[in-house]
Amino acid sequence: MDESIISNFDSAYYNRAICGAVVFLVFTGRMLYVCLLGNPATPMAAYIITLLLFGVLWVYYYFFSKSWKRITVTATEIIVYDVVFKKQVTIPYAEITRVGTYRTRKGFSQSFAIEFKDDQ
Repeated sequence: MDESIISNFDSAYYNRAICGAVVFLVFTGRMLYVCLLGNPATPMAAYIITLLLFGVLWVYYYFFSKSWKRITVTATEIIVYDVVFKKQVTIPYAEITRVGTYRTRKGFSQSFAIEFKDDQ
């Protein structure tokens, strides 16, 4: 294998994820505006909803940022590049100790795992 193979992004997934993030951000911003400058009928409920929306935004960003990776397979190594955090992990084939799949406790999904040097 002389050429590299680079993973493709599922553009529909990322478009939906980005649109969802924008909608959450706009709704959270609107609620924050109402809490700070408006006169909500029930202020405590508005504050709680705004805090919950901030929590949802944080969780949304966390999972979205973890899923945005580009994988390159070359003749000698596998390169995993995290697009959001700009981190790169290079795994030479000689350092791979185990390759396998595992299921979560509920068993709805299956994950692929590569173990390499020092149980990483």
